Amino acid sequence: MSVGPAEPDVTASPFVVLSGDGLVLRCLRQRDVAALLAGEDDDQVRWLLEGHRSELERTRRWVGETQREWAAGGPRRHLGVFDGERLDRYERPLR
Repeated sequence: MSVGPAEPDVTASPFVVLSGDGLVLRCLRQRDVAALLAGEDDDQVRWLLEGHRSELERTRRWVGETQREWAAGGPRRHLGVFDGERLDRYERPLR
């Protein structure tokens, strides 16, 4: 059974963790996928996801792509934004 490529060590450089005042921003991990899906609301679906709910496998692939962008020094950084149990995401274009 294939489980796909190993997840990069997102605790090492060039991955970053920023924290303060109860917020933590860090590279998304595969274990965050369920929280990302659970956190979608109707407005987010309508405005950001073109009216379609995210799918589990597609979201897993996307998280893997964001990790590879971080590792390769790609032009965008997607961050998980954590406030206790809540998770959201933020994209920061670098170029």
